[in-house]
Amino acid sequence: EIRRRRLLTAEEKKILNEKRTAINRKNNIKLYPIYKALGFDTWFYFAISVSYYIHKGLSSSEIMLRSAFFALFSILFQPVANFFTEKFGKRNTIIIGNIIVIVSMIVLILAQHFWSVLIFVILNALGFDMKYIPESNLLYDSFAEGPHRREAYSRTEQKGYTIYCVFQALSSIAAGFLFNINADLPIYCGLIVMVIATLISFSFTIS
Repeated sequence: EIRRRRLLTAEEKKILNEKRTAINRKNNIKLYPIYKALGFDTWFYFAISVSYYIHKGLSSSEIMLRSAFFALFSILFQPVANFFTEKFGKRNTIIIGNIIVIVSMIVLILAQHFWSVLIFVILNALGFDMKYIPESNLLYDSFAEGPHRREAYSRTEQKGYTIYCVFQALSSIAAGFLFNINADLPIYCGLIVMVIATLISFSFTIS
């Protein structure tokens, strides 16, 4: 009888773990589109980026170099992002990536010359690599195995991206007006949005 009770306890633990896993997966799936919309890229930034760098005193060649360096470092940091994902897990790597992006934006606001902008570029490329690589994997793993898993994943991913595109378009319109008030204001607004996305990433659970 004692042995049977132990067996039932083990079965109960198994059922409890399965329920917890299901809750965790639903939590990730529910949060992901909102997180994707807020954190897929930097709001307010791209519409005024060239004007902002001119305001910072960068020349046209330095602005083009910035873009080239971002592309280069995005490639170079992919193995680093993969290492962090394997070592610390998807959720933790996403959180670290978001924090690095926030730090990079603060560096951009404080930047006064090309070399400080280059520090922003390096940190920004690293942060977004560490975000992007595990994000989709975390969402995919949150869906239970089955014939419709890939379809459900694609639908959720697309939902987040669609919301992002709508709000990015609206923020781009607003960015011009904000820039005329204060050149740093659009970056501050983008920073606030990224902080919100980071807080949401803390709510992801390991599936």
